Amino acid sequence: MQHSMRLMVVSPVLYSCDDGIVLIAGGVGITPMLSILRYYSETKKDQKIMLIWGLKKHTDMICEDDFISYQKVMPNFSFIPVLSSDPDFSGEKGHITPDLMQRKIDENGLAISKLHFFFCGPPLMWPGISESLTAMQIKQCMIHRENFSL
Repeated sequence: MQHSMRLMVVSPVLYSCDDGIVLIAGGVGITPMLSILRYYSETKKDQKIMLIWGLKKHTDMICEDDFISYQKVMPNFSFIPVLSSDPDFSGEKGHITPDLMQRKIDENGLAISKLHFFFCGPPLMWPGISESLTAMQIKQCMIHRENFSL
């Protein structure tokens, strides 16, 4: 059986994101987000960035120390893990919903109409994220998806 791989790289550096960036990752979709965070931590520490990462369990979380470090050096970085199957987790539980995103955007004082949204995650997650962003009245030109499939 032969596999084909398709990758389309989407990066905030290709857009004017001065008003803020929302990174939405599902599972291993965190990989390009780590690169984005590393870039901003080295070049523009004051960039407004919110990372929302959907996972099943806390034990699935990789690079947790990196996120803690980014929060220390980047004053406008907010990390929001959302766990769907970990009842002992003290943070956000369930799934990434429009209500959760709106609440976190409001808590961080960001202007939703000026934010760029970048998503990377499993194909099954994309329709839900797309519907959520549409329900939030985010313009299509502000939504960027990285496609990765095997």
